[in-house]
Amino acid sequence: MDSQSVNHSPDLPRELWIQIFNLLSRKDLLRSSTVCKEFYSYAMDPILWKTLDLKLSLDNLRLHQNLLSRCTMLLTLQLRGPATSHSETPKEALNSLVDVLSDKCIQLGSLQTMNCPNLSTDQIAQLTNITTVCSIKQTTHFIMNNFGSNDYETTGTWQFNDQVITCHEAVTTDYYRKGNPYKILASPGSSIISFSFNLSLERLSSVSISLNHCRTTADGVVCMTVNGKPAEMREDGSFVKKVIMAPRYNFGMESFSICLQQLHDGQNKITICLDSSSPGVYWLSDATIETFFT
Repeated sequence: MDSQSVNHSPDLPRELWIQIFNLLSRKDLLRSSTVCKEFYSYAMDPILWKTLDLKLSLDNLRLHQNLLSRCTMLLTLQLRGPATSHSETPKEALNSLVDVLSDKCIQLGSLQTMNCPNLSTDQIAQLTNITTVCSIKQTTHFIMNNFGSNDYETTGTWQFNDQVITCHEAVTTDYYRKGNPYKILASPGSSIISFSFNLSLERLSSVSISLNHCRTTADGVVCMTVNGKPAEMREDGSFVKKVIMAPRYNFGMESFSICLQQLHDGQNKITICLDSSSPGVYWLSDATIETFFT
């Protein structure tokens, strides 16, 4: 058969082409866009790019900027930074994408960031004031075995993006969970793990911390403070010591809401301390801080 007589691009309405391309993955859409100008127009049609999940780094920043500038109908975006503390998301990468989003993606309804630097007050306002009210969820996951590497390193400070974790008399070990280390708080009144982070109060709706933790048969008890003050709010509006008893024997995830009245515009700190009256030890595997803006 004469190759010139083969019809590589059937004469179909554009709507049908879009339906066909809608069956492709994001990766295949990008590949198809390089075939020819016609395929590029189909593959990059904004109606196919209403949701996106991007891994944020300087290496792919230009690609992401160009992609987002074409996603004029984008509704939902997730930006993911590194999973561990050994690498960080550059602040300038996030800043560049926020500028593109506020300029081109005016229908954006939901932005979720994972292990990225927290947005500034100006950026929160920039995103939530576009045509469609945009909700923003920021999540940072701290894997405790990334902070301190052996049984003798009990005290130290580590930075993860723009957030800081500090440990005092908290041992890293995998004695009871081989190959998956965790922190042990064993000195009542002295063993501490704190999480420091910058936070904008602009349109802030909620803040929570989730702990994947465990206590032994001796019932290790910890208390939580926010910016150095007790974190348990009573009905009369006063605050008292917040006592936490983790699941016994096996690790389990529990979430705790943070009272917005205790937070500052700027630097904040959540501290977990083995209570001075604790009869046993406390184990912490990982922690997640979530902030939500509307």
